[in-house]
Amino acid sequence: MLAITIGVSIKYALNNIHDHGLSRFSDNHAVRWLDNSCRGIYHSIVTVALDAGLTQARRKTFFIDMKLKHGRELTEKVFKRWLNAKPTFSEGFERIELPELHFQTIWATQPSPFGDVPFKERTHDYYAISHLKTGYPIIWNSLRNILLAQKSYSDLAETVFPKVKDHLQMEIHKRLPTLNAFPNSVAFGQYESGYNLDLLFSKILRFLLKQGDSPFLHRELSPKSALGFLQRSGKTNDSCWELIVDHVLLLRTRNEEDLLRLRESIYATMDDSNIQNDLNTVLSLPAYLESSFESFRIGVTDLINAVELNKPIDGTCDICDQLEKSI
Repeated sequence: MLAITIGVSIKYALNNIHDHGLSRFSDNHAVRWLDNSCRGIYHSIVTVALDAGLTQARRKTFFIDMKLKHGRELTEKVFKRWLNAKPTFSEGFERIELPELHFQTIWATQPSPFGDVPFKERTHDYYAISHLKTGYPIIWNSLRNILLAQKSYSDLAETVFPKVKDHLQMEIHKRLPTLNAFPNSVAFGQYESGYNLDLLFSKILRFLLKQGDSPFLHRELSPKSALGFLQRSGKTNDSCWELIVDHVLLLRTRNEEDLLRLRESIYATMDDSNIQNDLNTVLSLPAYLESSFESFRIGVTDLINAVELNKPIDGTCDICDQLEKSI
């Protein structure tokens, strides 16, 4: 439009110069006329440029306003919820769970955990992640480290924990060949003697992960102190020694010394170099995840504060792209 207006004005000026004649161009009338024609051209250029500039400014203002609203929505529906997230272990310690963070669905939808997801599965969390990936590289790297540590822990736990449990059972069998492992849910009176392998292994993991204390596992305990955790069960002439932990039977035996042999089996397992290497690899991941999560929490807090101070959210997502195309 600007080019057409300028072209018409110039053509009009040249035609009139031709009509007046070049010989008259030096007189005052021609000069005044030419001056007025140039002013008309200038006025047309400025008017069109101002109209275009105002339209562009309005579009930019509208886009910023929509980004502000979009950022506030993601803040209320996603970012503030993420701040309340707390990494927790599953009951068997085979997973680290983050129930408040719905972006875990990304793992299940694509071979690449950081790839695209089907449109129908795109949630507010998905759009929030897109903004982190394109506008907040430090927060995104922290989130990525959390996801990678979470998945690595699950993958390693799946192979390492059964291996450690088998080794523990082998060490116990060497020292207590007549003592059998019984199911976790067994009734107290169902077996005359035995030990609860699942509960024992769970207590060991809880102790190693600093998720709770199991005093009978402390190495510094004297044999006498360790035996103090046992209690008598049944009639005097037909009684057993029992170790009950969290209201669940862990060990039943007629020989109280079996508890000491059980402790020796635990230490032999933990002192095995291969077991130590495997466990150290797995057990280092929760601390790394917690450190990454703290960095993530700090970054998200700064993001929320900026949005609440009316700063448009950085980065982009599918919604932002469609909005930009529409204006």
